[in-house]
Amino acid sequence: MSFDRTSYLFNVGTGGTVGFDSVMKQSQAGSNKITTHAIENGAVVADHSEDSGGSLSLDIVLSDDNLSPVSPSTWLSDPVSVRLTTLEKWRKDGSLLTYNSPRKIITSLLIESVTANISQTHGWGVGYSIKLKQIRLYGTTLRDVNLPTGALRLIQKGLTQAVIQSSKTLIKSDIGL
Repeated sequence: MSFDRTSYLFNVGTGGTVGFDSVMKQSQAGSNKITTHAIENGAVVADHSEDSGGSLSLDIVLSDDNLSPVSPSTWLSDPVSVRLTTLEKWRKDGSLLTYNSPRKIITSLLIESVTANISQTHGWGVGYSIKLKQIRLYGTTLRDVNLPTGALRLIQKGLTQAVIQSSKTLIKSDIGL
């Protein structure tokens, strides 16, 4: 599955890119965390599922051979050392990335790890394994809400009761009850 430098990571914040000479393997996974709780008699109940998000693993090859006459996109490619430095900076900074390939675009990624794999199968290039984790981004919005008549009175009553309850608790703790 070689994509000939048409696969790359894009930094959403800075607009920078790191192109790959070849993607040898691309693996995607998703997982859930199932909550379990012990109940009476030692039985276990599983009652919730939490989406742990997706992950992406890439086995890539980087090389300084950037003179491919059939692929003009390779002529302006950064040297391997620059691309590795950029990947490491993005990992350390927690930069938000997008993976672009001919088959898929995956957004909202963070680099978990970058590992070098030196092997004969990579020819003059060096193989790297990059593990990325997909995260969820949430935003907040504020809206004006019209409360029904009397709702403010109920809210104020609830606040008053909370203050009375907390002062009773303080008195009990002061006298040792």
